Amino acid sequence: MVTKENVDQINCKVIIEAANQAISYGAEKDLQKKGIFVIPDLIGNSGKIISSYLEWLKNIQHKSIGRLRVRWEQKSKMNLLKAL
Repeated sequence: MVTKENVDQINCKVIIEAANQAISYGAEKDLQKKGIFVIPDLIGNSGKIISSYLEWLKNIQHKSIGRLRVRWEQKSKMNLLKAL
């Protein structure tokens, strides 16, 4: 965990949080002053969230990931055509 006490030991340009509350509020302010960009865990873990959602869809619909991908591609292409 990054705290106000150990923030001086950090030497990087970007930190991606990988857990909830991995950086204390005071430490985050100090990191901003040092010019270190912090990516919140919700954004850093978004790939996992999306893949978990697709797996959940596959399980409740009893369909393969390939069929879900094909359906998504068809819908996105239709939306693109409608927009044009």
